[in-house]
Amino acid sequence: MGLFAIFKPVLNIKLAQQIRILFCLISLFSATVFTVEAQTEISRSQRRELRKNKKHSFSEYQTLEKNYISRQTEHYKHQDRKTRRMMRKGQKQARKQAKNRTTPWWKRVLLRRK
Repeated sequence: MGLFAIFKPVLNIKLAQQIRILFCLISLFSATVFTVEAQTEISRSQRRELRKNKKHSFSEYQTLEKNYISRQTEHYKHQDRKTRRMMRKGQKQARKQAKNRTTPWWKRVLLRRK
């Protein structure tokens, strides 16, 4: 009976008012969900410019990455054997940590079985 008392004023609204409220809610929902296609489209020249910029930034990134790797190898070549071994171990450990492989394989296998 308590819930009916809460919704009693809503039930007393006339049918025309209920339809009006429903129509307003539907229009608000559609305005927030659906966008007009003409507002989201961009011109061909703008799309071409975006593609060109994307390609250019990708090529810049590739050159930076290539230069970084070449500098890294040059730095590695200038070290003595002991330092090179230490650097290789560090890189191996970094790769393991990046792949979440800090625990040995046999521990992972044993933990899966439990």
